[in-house]
Amino acid sequence: MLKLLTLFLFNLFLYAKSSVWIVENNLNKLYLGGTIHLLKESDYPLPKEFFKAYKNSDIIVFETDINISKREAQKLLLEMGTYPADVNIKDKISPKNYKRLQKYCEKIGFPLFYIEQLKLPLALTTLITIEEKKRGYSAEFGVDNYFYKKAIADKKEIETFETPKEQMEFIVKMGEGKENEFIEKFFEDVEKNLHDLDKIIKSWKKGDNSILIKYLQDFKKYPSSYQNLLVKRNSNWLKKIEKYLKTPKVEFILVGTAHLIGKDGLITKLRNLGYRVKRVE
Repeated sequence: MLKLLTLFLFNLFLYAKSSVWIVENNLNKLYLGGTIHLLKESDYPLPKEFFKAYKNSDIIVFETDINISKREAQKLLLEMGTYPADVNIKDKISPKNYKRLQKYCEKIGFPLFYIEQLKLPLALTTLITIEEKKRGYSAEFGVDNYFYKKAIADKKEIETFETPKEQMEFIVKMGEGKENEFIEKFFEDVEKNLHDLDKIIKSWKKGDNSILIKYLQDFKKYPSSYQNLLVKRNSNWLKKIEKYLKTPKVEFILVGTAHLIGKDGLITKLRNLGYRVKRVE
């Protein structure tokens, strides 16, 4: 299950040659870019294909509003991301797993108290983010954040696929009703997968997709989460992408790259609909 969380956080895209695609019909075109949400400052500069697509685009499209204020984020967290006042993580998992969670928090020097009221997927995502931050990874250096700031500075049009509320709803449903299985997979994979990101970034730059394939296969073992996080959202986004392809303006769509690959990915779906799709080089 940590692979699922890691996939959601990092959203890697490891196809050969390029992580940016151009989609065309007879009249119009747009670009699709597979992003990584957490990077180190040393991972820059980004691959040149991103800048080529950005330069040729009129509108930059993100998964959700990156500029959500801290106040709005806190309100959203309280409304959707926390258990009722009389419930916490301890009530959702077995005593054995709760003790394991306590020990893990002690190990990384982060009090369980701070996340005990968060719904389990958010609590575990918080722990992963804390661990990766110690190693220099941050959303501040993520691909999405970089191009959001650049688009603001360049006064380009910005649009989004989802509201922050819609995205939060997808996250909190992960592992719902199977909390013990969810956290057991976390403990099973945590040590190995926290260190996979270094390999994944190198693979992303070289165009090797083998690591991502393993993550996706693990993700499919949880059909409910797979449907909610990937399949449903891709279906929603596909409708919006088709509308974009009916306008003369050129969009550069930046989404977590897990959304682009496989039979349920946007690349395959667009090809099946008859669009020409090829990598930007």
